[in-house]
Amino acid sequence: MKHLLLVIVVVAVGWLSADVQNEYFKPEDIPQEVFQQLSGFIPADKPVFLQVDAGEFTAPLRIRLKEYLIRQQYIVVSTPNENSATCEISYNSVSQVKGSRGLLTDSRYLRNKHTFNLEIRFHQQITAFHSLKLYTRNPVNAEGEFRMHWYDPVVILTVIGGLIYLFYYGGN
Repeated sequence: MKHLLLVIVVVAVGWLSADVQNEYFKPEDIPQEVFQQLSGFIPADKPVFLQVDAGEFTAPLRIRLKEYLIRQQYIVVSTPNENSATCEISYNSVSQVKGSRGLLTDSRYLRNKHTFNLEIRFHQQITAFHSLKLYTRNPVNAEGEFRMHWYDPVVILTVIGGLIYLFYYGGN
């Protein structure tokens, strides 16, 4: 019975930690994810003018979208005109330092929230608007922070002293 309870606890902890890790994307995977999520909303019945302003993701995202639109036989125009639908992708990024405290270390990381907005306009009227939020995680420093608290030496010495006492007097 004890072993079954231990297995359940280990599986639950693993499942919860895996669920937290799945929330984050690698920065190099973001253009593909944005493309997959937003490309289906672009109208096929009108010529399309792409206006992509997505920060560091602008070039790969623009290339993927243009290749997709041309493969799907959309009409892609280089300047907006009165018959074209303007598909504008804008980008915003917010960073936040998060962390957790352990007994001997502080684990801190930078959580970046990337927001992509797809706005489709025809004749200066917004006909569709979609938003996509993706998160990335970067360590604050490569190996994490090792920072001792005032009580850490007391705890360490108590544990070591307890072990020495058990080994010395425990055999009698």
